[in-house]
Amino acid sequence: MHSRISSLLAMLALAMVVSTASGCTYLKELVGLGVQKPKVTFLAASITRLSMRGIDLMIDVNVENPNSFDLNFAKMDYELVASGMPIARGELASKVHIPGEGQHVVHVPVTINGDYAVKLMRDLIAKPSQPPIAFLTAHAAFETPIGPMLVTFEDQRPLHKLTGR
Repeated sequence: MHSRISSLLAMLALAMVVSTASGCTYLKELVGLGVQKPKVTFLAASITRLSMRGIDLMIDVNVENPNSFDLNFAKMDYELVASGMPIARGELASKVHIPGEGQHVVHVPVTINGDYAVKLMRDLIAKPSQPPIAFLTAHAAFETPIGPMLVTFEDQRPLHKLTGR
């Protein structure tokens, strides 16, 4: 019995040494001790089309993978709110590969319909010193070697700074 306990303690000590060694990050991540969520950061938005029907934007977000294994971006649900109105929402279903300890810029096309675009322009003109705040919320799904991972991302900024102006 004593030798069995000693063997068990020795195996536990060995497992602790192996899991804390810097070269075993993948092992720690694989067993669920060190999986880190990717960091999603808003980079910029640019107007790709402007018409009476609406405004098309391309929103760029950077996805950083802090893990030693690759992640696959599966989809993202998003909503853009400004002046208290949900001005755009949708889903981007795109298979994007993010290498371990790497990053990738994901391009999200967003369309604001004409009615909302007119209302936003009126709000910008009526209160130039207090422009409406734009809120971007997104839920990104990733496929990992150990199962799916959901990451929520939020960003807010004055509407006129959404496109960096």
